[in-house]
Amino acid sequence: MKKTLVIIVLILACKSTFAQTDTTEVFKNIETKIALEKYEDALVILEKFEESTPNEKETKRHIFYKKIRLYELMRDRNSTLELTLKVVENNPLDFDYLSYAGYTFTNSGEFDAARDCLNRALPLAKKVEDSLEVYYSLSTFYVHQGKSDSVILFSKKIQELDSMDTGSLANMALAYSIDGNPLKSIEVMHQFLKLDTLDSWLGYNNLALYYLEANDFTSAKKYFEKALEKKDDCAFCYSNLGFCYHNLGDYKTAIKYYNISIELDPGNSWVYKNKGLTYLKLNRQEEACKYFNLSKNLGYKTFYGNEVEELLEKHCK
Repeated sequence: MKKTLVIIVLILACKSTFAQTDTTEVFKNIETKIALEKYEDALVILEKFEESTPNEKETKRHIFYKKIRLYELMRDRNSTLELTLKVVENNPLDFDYLSYAGYTFTNSGEFDAARDCLNRALPLAKKVEDSLEVYYSLSTFYVHQGKSDSVILFSKKIQELDSMDTGSLANMALAYSIDGNPLKSIEVMHQFLKLDTLDSWLGYNNLALYYLEANDFTSAKKYFEKALEKKDDCAFCYSNLGFCYHNLGDYKTAIKYYNISIELDPGNSWVYKNKGLTYLKLNRQEEACKYFNLSKNLGYKTFYGNEVEELLEKHCK
């Protein structure tokens, strides 16, 4: 009897190992297709694997995550929402599914469904990591809603559980900016930079933007330059650096950085408008009007409003 038991256990162990190996190989193949941007091929492989896979909970979960990721990469919003709704209906008390669905619905703009899933997930959180996951999703959800008080509330909850978390600080800084309090945003972003082990260009860029909001162009210039030390092909960093020099009265240097920005991103209507404003300061009206017209033709109004048309009406008749 004992020998039979040992043999059965060994057979089951072998089957489990083979299944794990097969799963690993399939997912590796899918990741290769994703890296090559062959999303439809990856989806075919995944669906065939799903059909042949026994009803094993964790494997099914990973298939769901992969499928949602592929639908998002393919910009197939309907399939994303349809699959997410189906999974939530079939797993109404599963924390992982509810939490992930909340995140997915937020990114898809389905805010009522997102809030419902996240609020249902929160009482099911059993670990600190689970609570952090939901708090972060709720914080991001309220960023999309523009509800700064709620963003700050959940960002602070994250900080209480994990004082080293930088994502919550970035969301909190953004919330203070939405509230019209760039000085508080600056304070929080300095805290972010102390914790940012990656020393990322984005942290410096965001801090510089908050200094711009506070009209502190000298400090903004300093941090845009730091961002560019980390990422020297950042077109909008050069554009914003030019804007700083414009406001500091160094118009020639402003144009220099606007030109670099245009070389990197020739379709940015905002930088052409600013370059036109700098030429106005240099009393070079013809060149200013040239760049206002370029900005208009690139669709400035669609993104930013009527300022360019007003400048053309005033200076370029």
